[in-house]
Amino acid sequence: MGKELWRPPDYGIIKLNFDASFIQGKKLATIAVLARDYRGEVVGADTCLFEEVGDAFVAEARACERALLFATMIGFRWLILFF
Repeated sequence: MGKELWRPPDYGIIKLNFDASFIQGKKLATIAVLARDYRGEVVGADTCLFEEVGDAFVAEARACERALLFATMIGFRWLILFF
């Protein structure tokens, strides 16, 4: 099974990619969000650090939450989310 390549969204849609890294011993999560348009150009990005994160699942959930909040703040309306 090959790795799927990133593909741009259709015209008028923003694609949000998000991910989290988790350091268990410190209970820290670093989260990144990247928004790209139909040309593949970056139209927005966000990063943040969360403390007292319980586990990697919670870190990924916080990344999804942050991506949706970011999209709302920027005013994006038509989205595709990937993680």
